[in-house]
Amino acid sequence: MLQLQCSEHDAFDLFRQAIVGRSDEAWASIYEQYRLLMIGWAHGYRPNPCFGESVEDIADRAFERAWHALTPQRFERFAGVGALLAYLRSCVLAVVIDEARSFATRDRAHRHLRFAPVETPENLVMSAAARVELWAIIRGLLSGMAEHVLMEETFILGLKPQAIQQRHPDLFASVDDLYALKRNLVARLERCPAVREWFGR
Repeated sequence: MLQLQCSEHDAFDLFRQAIVGRSDEAWASIYEQYRLLMIGWAHGYRPNPCFGESVEDIADRAFERAWHALTPQRFERFAGVGALLAYLRSCVLAVVIDEARSFATRDRAHRHLRFAPVETPENLVMSAAARVELWAIIRGLLSGMAEHVLMEETFILGLKPQAIQQRHPDLFASVDDLYALKRNLVARLERCPAVREWFGR
Protein backbone atom coordinates (compact mmCIF):
# COMPACT_ATOMS: atom_id res chain seq x y z
CA MET A 1 0.00 0.00 0.00
CA LEU A 2 1.12 3.56 -0.66
CA GLN A 3 2.49 5.41 2.32
CA LEU A 4 0.06 7.94 3.76
CA GLN A 5 0.92 11.49 2.74
CA CYS A 6 1.00 14.63 4.86
CA SER A 7 1.66 17.69 2.74
CA GLU A 8 -0.95 19.46 0.64
CA HIS A 9 1.03 18.80 -2.53
CA ASP A 10 1.49 15.10 -1.81
CA ALA A 11 -2.15 14.67 -0.82
CA PHE A 12 -3.31 16.32 -4.05
CA ASP A 13 -0.94 14.09 -6.03
CA LEU A 14 -2.39 11.05 -4.28
CA PHE A 15 -5.88 12.06 -5.43
CA ARG A 16 -4.48 12.59 -8.94
CA GLN A 17 -3.06 9.05 -8.97
CA ALA A 18 -6.39 7.67 -7.79
CA ILE A 19 -8.69 9.63 -10.09
CA VAL A 20 -6.64 10.31 -13.21
CA GLY A 21 -4.40 7.25 -12.97
CA ARG A 22 -7.26 5.04 -11.70
CA SER A 23 -4.87 3.54 -9.18
CA ASP A 24 -6.53 1.11 -6.79
CA GLU A 25 -3.53 1.46 -4.49
CA ALA A 26 -3.98 5.25 -4.32
CA TRP A 27 -7.70 4.87 -3.64
CA ALA A 28 -6.91 2.45 -0.82
CA SER A 29 -4.53 5.01 0.71
CA ILE A 30 -7.14 7.78 0.43
CA TYR A 31 -9.69 5.50 2.08
CA GLU A 32 -7.31 4.74 4.95
CA GLN A 33 -6.29 8.37 5.38
CA TYR A 34 -9.70 10.07 5.23
CA ARG A 35 -12.19 7.45 6.44
CA LEU A 36 -12.17 8.71 10.04
CA LEU A 37 -12.75 12.25 8.80
CA MET A 38 -15.72 11.08 6.72
CA ILE A 39 -17.10 9.18 9.71
CA GLY A 40 -16.90 12.42 11.70
CA TRP A 41 -18.84 14.26 8.99
CA ALA A 42 -21.44 11.50 8.96
CA HIS A 43 -21.82 11.78 12.72
CA GLY A 44 -22.36 15.54 12.44
CA TYR A 45 -24.83 15.33 9.56
CA ARG A 46 -26.93 12.44 10.82
CA PRO A 47 -29.95 14.07 12.51
CA ASN A 48 -30.84 11.04 14.62
CA PRO A 49 -28.30 8.46 15.81
CA CYS A 50 -31.06 5.86 16.08
CA PHE A 51 -32.07 5.74 12.44
CA GLY A 52 -30.67 3.91 9.47
CA GLU A 53 -27.10 2.93 8.89
CA SER A 54 -24.13 3.40 11.17
CA VAL A 55 -21.81 6.34 10.58
CA GLU A 56 -19.17 3.87 9.41
CA ASP A 57 -21.52 2.48 6.76
CA ILE A 58 -22.46 6.01 5.68
CA ALA A 59 -18.80 6.92 5.27
CA ASP A 60 -18.13 3.77 3.26
CA ARG A 61 -21.12 4.39 0.98
CA ALA A 62 -20.02 8.00 0.48
CA PHE A 63 -16.52 6.86 -0.43
CA GLU A 64 -17.96 4.40 -2.95
CA ARG A 65 -20.13 7.19 -4.36
CA ALA A 66 -17.06 9.38 -4.85
CA TRP A 67 -15.10 6.51 -6.39
CA HIS A 68 -17.78 6.06 -9.05
CA ALA A 69 -18.33 9.77 -9.69
CA LEU A 70 -14.80 11.16 -9.80
CA THR A 71 -13.54 10.71 -13.35
CA PRO A 72 -10.29 12.01 -14.89
CA GLN A 73 -12.34 14.71 -16.64
CA ARG A 74 -13.93 15.89 -13.39
CA PHE A 75 -10.58 16.03 -11.61
CA GLU A 76 -9.64 19.11 -13.65
CA ARG A 77 -12.36 21.08 -11.83
CA PHE A 78 -10.68 20.73 -8.44
CA ALA A 79 -8.15 23.41 -7.56
CA GLY A 80 -6.71 21.66 -4.52
CA VAL A 81 -7.16 19.18 -1.71
CA GLY A 82 -9.66 21.47 0.05
CA ALA A 83 -12.03 21.27 -2.90
CA LEU A 84 -11.64 17.49 -3.10
CA LEU A 85 -12.37 17.09 0.60
CA ALA A 86 -15.40 19.35 0.22
CA TYR A 87 -16.62 16.99 -2.49
CA LEU A 88 -16.12 13.97 -0.24
CA ARG A 89 -18.09 15.83 2.44
CA SER A 90 -20.91 16.49 -0.03
CA CYS A 91 -20.98 12.76 -0.82
CA VAL A 92 -21.39 12.01 2.90
CA LEU A 93 -24.27 14.49 3.10
CA ALA A 94 -25.93 13.00 0.01
CA VAL A 95 -25.83 9.52 1.56
CA VAL A 96 -27.28 10.87 4.83
CA ILE A 97 -30.13 12.55 2.92
CA ASP A 98 -30.85 9.38 0.96
CA GLU A 99 -30.86 7.30 4.12
CA ALA A 100 -33.06 9.81 5.97
CA ARG A 101 -35.60 9.77 3.17
CA SER A 102 -35.62 5.98 3.15
CA PHE A 103 -35.93 5.88 6.93
CA ALA A 104 -38.77 8.43 6.91
CA THR A 105 -40.66 6.39 4.32
CA ARG A 106 -40.27 3.19 6.35
CA ASP A 107 -41.17 4.97 9.56
CA ARG A 108 -44.34 6.53 8.11
CA ALA A 109 -45.45 3.19 6.71
CA HIS A 110 -44.82 1.46 10.04
CA ARG A 111 -46.73 4.05 12.06
CA HIS A 112 -49.58 4.05 9.56
CA LEU A 113 -49.95 0.30 9.85
CA ARG A 114 -50.01 0.47 13.64
CA PHE A 115 -51.87 3.67 14.39
CA ALA A 116 -52.75 5.48 11.14
CA PRO A 117 -51.97 8.84 12.83
CA VAL A 118 -52.17 12.28 11.30
CA GLU A 119 -48.86 14.07 11.70
CA THR A 120 -49.13 17.55 13.13
CA PRO A 121 -46.93 20.34 11.73
CA GLU A 122 -45.07 20.43 15.04
CA ASN A 123 -44.15 16.76 14.79
CA LEU A 124 -43.10 17.20 11.19
CA VAL A 125 -40.77 20.09 11.99
CA MET A 126 -39.20 18.20 14.85
CA SER A 127 -38.66 15.03 12.87
CA ALA A 128 -35.30 14.06 11.55
CA ALA A 129 -36.69 13.79 8.04
CA ALA A 130 -37.93 17.37 8.15
CA ARG A 131 -34.53 18.68 9.18
CA VAL A 132 -32.88 16.77 6.38
CA GLU A 133 -35.55 18.07 4.00
CA LEU A 134 -34.62 21.64 4.92
CA TRP A 135 -30.94 20.96 4.29
CA ALA A 136 -31.81 19.40 0.92
CA ILE A 137 -33.71 22.57 -0.04
CA ILE A 138 -30.80 24.76 1.01
CA ARG A 139 -28.29 22.54 -0.77
CA GLY A 140 -30.30 22.90 -3.97
CA LEU A 141 -29.89 26.68 -3.79
CA LEU A 142 -26.12 26.60 -3.44
CA SER A 143 -24.02 27.46 -6.45
CA GLY A 144 -20.45 26.22 -6.61
CA MET A 145 -18.05 24.59 -4.18
CA ALA A 146 -17.37 27.82 -2.24
CA GLU A 147 -21.02 28.20 -1.20
CA HIS A 148 -21.26 24.52 -0.20
CA VAL A 149 -18.17 24.81 1.98
CA LEU A 150 -19.32 28.12 3.48
CA MET A 151 -22.78 26.80 4.39
CA GLU A 152 -21.62 23.50 5.84
CA GLU A 153 -18.67 24.83 7.83
CA THR A 154 -20.63 27.83 9.16
CA PHE A 155 -23.89 26.16 10.16
CA ILE A 156 -22.85 22.54 10.71
CA LEU A 157 -19.26 22.75 11.94
CA GLY A 158 -19.83 26.15 13.60
CA LEU A 159 -16.61 27.66 12.27
CA LYS A 160 -15.99 31.40 12.09
CA PRO A 161 -15.27 33.08 8.73
CA GLN A 162 -11.56 33.54 9.44
CA ALA A 163 -11.14 29.86 10.26
CA ILE A 164 -13.02 28.86 7.11
CA GLN A 165 -10.88 31.15 4.95
CA GLN A 166 -7.70 29.73 6.45
CA ARG A 167 -8.89 26.19 5.77
CA HIS A 168 -9.81 26.96 2.16
CA PRO A 169 -7.59 29.71 0.71
CA ASP A 170 -8.15 28.18 -2.71
CA LEU A 171 -11.88 28.98 -2.43
CA PHE A 172 -11.78 32.28 -0.51
CA ALA A 173 -9.09 34.82 -1.37
CA SER A 174 -9.84 36.87 1.76
CA VAL A 175 -12.17 37.00 4.75
CA ASP A 176 -13.90 40.00 3.14
CA ASP A 177 -14.71 37.89 0.09
CA LEU A 178 -16.13 35.22 2.37
CA TYR A 179 -18.31 37.75 4.23
CA ALA A 180 -19.65 39.11 0.92
CA LEU A 181 -20.49 35.60 -0.27
CA LYS A 182 -22.18 34.84 3.05
CA ARG A 183 -24.35 37.99 2.86
CA ASN A 184 -25.46 37.14 -0.66
CA LEU A 185 -26.17 33.54 0.29
CA VAL A 186 -28.23 34.47 3.37
CA ALA A 187 -30.22 36.99 1.33
CA ARG A 188 -30.94 34.33 -1.29
CA LEU A 189 -32.13 31.90 1.38
CA GLU A 190 -34.40 34.53 2.91
CA ARG A 191 -36.02 35.12 -0.48
CA CYS A 192 -36.48 31.44 -1.27
CA PRO A 193 -40.19 30.44 -1.20
CA ALA A 194 -39.39 26.82 -0.32
CA VAL A 195 -37.33 27.85 2.72
CA ARG A 196 -40.02 30.28 3.87
CA GLU A 197 -42.68 27.61 3.41
CA TRP A 198 -40.66 25.12 5.46
CA PHE A 199 -40.38 27.53 8.38
CA GLY A 200 -44.04 28.44 7.94
CA ARG A 201 -44.97 24.83 8.61
